[in-house]
Amino acid sequence: MTIPTTLPDDILACKVQALSILQPWPHHIFDPLDRKDVENRKWFTRYRGWFLVHAGKSDREDPDYIREYQLPMGGIVGIARITDCVQHMDSKWFYGPYGFVLADATPLPLIPCRGMQRFFHLTPEALAATAQAVRALLKQVQAFDDITKVCPQDTIYGQRATLEWANPDCRGHGGSPVKRGS
Repeated sequence: MTIPTTLPDDILACKVQALSILQPWPHHIFDPLDRKDVENRKWFTRYRGWFLVHAGKSDREDPDYIREYQLPMGGIVGIARITDCVQHMDSKWFYGPYGFVLADATPLPLIPCRGMQRFFHLTPEALAATAQAVRALLKQVQAFDDITKVCPQDTIYGQRATLEWANPDCRGHGGSPVKRGS
């Protein structure tokens, strides 16, 4: 995970927009075991960079799954980067006609706010809450990095330990970061 330390300030300055995605797709974007690496749309975008993942309020995609896993809806649930917009991709998640290629997807605690179609800007209150959540995440990542620098035994099979989310019931939505082998 490589979140720039300037991201909270970029969020506050309205340089980072949101995109509403119906559950369970945001859940799959953040699930470390089943990472959804592309967001399908009917429209092309030239946008590249960080965006806020908004989980829409509708459960029409898979209501039973959403209820079973109590997936968060109606607000910002994470951040990710769009690295490309493609019409073909070798991914089980791609069905097009356009796919926004995703990277560095990172869950956040639910920040309730209204969604819109296409890319949109948040209210000042939602921007402040999202920037605060990203700052807290950056502090957790820094603390984890400090621990692994001090304790070389925190590497697994010679590889640096990585950050994943602890609460398996949330399956990538919230919880605390823990070390897991990469």
